[in-house]
Amino acid sequence: KIFILKDQIEKLEKLKSIPIISISVFLLKSQLVEFELKHTIFILDLHLNEYFPSATLKRHVRTPNEFNNHTFRKLFFEMNQFEGKALDGLKNRLGRLVDLRDNFTHHLFSSEKDIEQLIIDAGKGIVIANETLKILEIINRELKISKS
Repeated sequence: KIFILKDQIEKLEKLKSIPIISISVFLLKSQLVEFELKHTIFILDLHLNEYFPSATLKRHVRTPNEFNNHTFRKLFFEMNQFEGKALDGLKNRLGRLVDLRDNFTHHLFSSEKDIEQLIIDAGKGIVIANETLKILEIINRELKISKS
């Protein structure tokens, strides 16, 4: 299912000159980042348990399903519990994406922003979401490589 959705979102992105498509792609990409973030937190938990074992302490490895009721902002908070230079760029982009998406959804149907501004904001969000997805992919790949 996820591969079909990713493929369809990528195809939609090519049509983003149509306002509703641009808005849809931004919101769908944000949801995709949320999905990938749940899996990355799971992999980070596994990584820390495996590489820093303790005879007296153990951290519960949270599965992606345990985050189903978390908001995007709450997932961002969970990611901020991890530290490391490899995560700095991710956290920066996630913070910007969460703020932009929250602001975007709050103003989507309000009269405060016209359609042109929504399209501009959606375009910015798509760029940040794509950058975030690439960083998540790199982090996940590196963690899987270090595991083997």
